[in-house]
Amino acid sequence: MSNNAVHPGQIDLNDDKTIATKLFGLVNVIVESQITQAKHIEEMYDKVVPGKVKEQIEKRDGVKTSK
Repeated sequence: MSNNAVHPGQIDLNDDKTIATKLFGLVNVIVESQITQAKHIEEMYDKVVPGKVKEQIEKRDGVKTSK
């Protein structure tokens, strides 16, 4: 990979399948950490924490967390 890979808005048509596959893998890692894991945590929280406790947490934090 040359220095050209760091310039936004430019595609290096000489990149091969291996590089493209690794980049898609990186996108998957980002989506997993930023979207999927957060959603799983939210679902677990909603199933485990009783409604009254959620209300107390919201009051304490001054933030509405329930839907």
